[in-house]
Amino acid sequence: MPCLFIKSYVNRKRDVEKLLRIGIVDDHPGVRVEIRNLLASDKDIVVVGEGANGLDAIQLAYQMKPDVLLLDVELPLLRGDEVVKRLREIEPEVRVLAISSYDDPMYILGMLENGAVGYITKDEAPHSLIGAIHSIVDEKVKWISPSVANQVSKISLKNKTFTGRELAILRYIALRDSDEEICRTLEIDEQLLKRHIELLMRKFDVTSREGLIIAAQGVISTTNSMVDTP
Repeated sequence: MPCLFIKSYVNRKRDVEKLLRIGIVDDHPGVRVEIRNLLASDKDIVVVGEGANGLDAIQLAYQMKPDVLLLDVELPLLRGDEVVKRLREIEPEVRVLAISSYDDPMYILGMLENGAVGYITKDEAPHSLIGAIHSIVDEKVKWISPSVANQVSKISLKNKTFTGRELAILRYIALRDSDEEICRTLEIDEQLLKRHIELLMRKFDVTSREGLIIAAQGVISTTNSMVDTP
């Protein structure tokens, strides 16, 4: 099924360059309409295209190059996590915000670890979607809602214990500090930090720094105060 481009939006010439360009990919037409209507309330946003499956998503990203692609997780032809993985290689400038009915931690981690810049459930969209888009574009940050972070923390914390040193490292990893910054702050050498990071990645069963960041953020979201290094 080809991309369903919204020509009436794409042809809007006035100040289009200044607007946030958004693509929507969901296999349910009614959901696409709801999202489009929601985004229409923001004068700084323009929807440049829609699609109904994973191949549509790749075509839309390649042809229209939206600032943010709103992408469902469960799609015909190509799953959302595979779409994100491919776009990271061919269109890395297109930021993907997963918008899904699923809040299962494995769905969330699968999308975020493969390259999505955020994850929001469809139930949360009416009051959080526009703010999430602006945070991703204007502040250039990754965005997950509190409820999604809570779901991630369930898998992050399940049957796991952490030393004070590990918790301190996780705090700075969650903030996206570099290894150099962490070493300087905690006054440890780089080799020791690398060993801790390797052990933490095994503990969380993640294979990338991004996966570890997401897991660390999940831990922090349910921890009132992190333990300082003893």
